[in-house]
Amino acid sequence: MSILLYGLQVALIGMLVVFAGLCVLVTSIKLIEAALKRGSKPSLPTTGNTAPEPAGRKSGAQVIDPLPAIIAAAVAAALGGESSSGFVVRRVRRVRGAPAWNRAGREEQIYSRL
Repeated sequence: MSILLYGLQVALIGMLVVFAGLCVLVTSIKLIEAALKRGSKPSLPTTGNTAPEPAGRKSGAQVIDPLPAIIAAAVAAALGGESSSGFVVRRVRRVRGAPAWNRAGREEQIYSRL
């Protein structure tokens, strides 16, 4: 019977140690999260430009160069406008490191609509 009590004591002590360790871990993660949130507050614009962001743009989103969209619009206008071709540029985003099958599927989808 003493062996069973000794086993229960060891199990209880082990569970308490693990629980205490998890509490310390959760507390430290919360403190780090609070420190990072406090340190990364966006500053107000200093240039005097107070124009609001577009509704579709997420805060902190990467600004993409509009040159590809301008070129696509010029090509569409040269081909007779968007109503005759049915091709509309809705969004331009940069894709880096895409696998070959991903690029091939994207190109196939684009060329099937031309």
